[in-house]
Amino acid sequence: MTKKLGMICKILFVIVIIAVLVTVSTVSVITIDAHKKNVLASEETSENVTWVESSDLDDDGNPIKVPVPIGYTASQIPGETSAKNGFVIYEGRHRLG
Repeated sequence: MTKKLGMICKILFVIVIIAVLVTVSTVSVITIDAHKKNVLASEETSENVTWVESSDLDDDGNPIKVPVPIGYTASQIPGETSAKNGFVIYEGRHRLG
């Protein structure tokens, strides 16, 4: 009888641990998705910037978007379009590069 009770307790403990891990994983995924949706929403609704794709990619393989204020132009010169190593903008609407 004691062995059966001990085995049941171990099984319940394992089930609880699995449930906690699944819950934590699910919350993390939902939080990341919500953050991405908020970023996308802010990109679409901004009136003061234009979103320009840099030459760098994010973890999902998508181009990193950089905000360029209205009235400025993003450089097209190689080496000046990297969000990670230096994204260059110029005042005015002229196209450089």
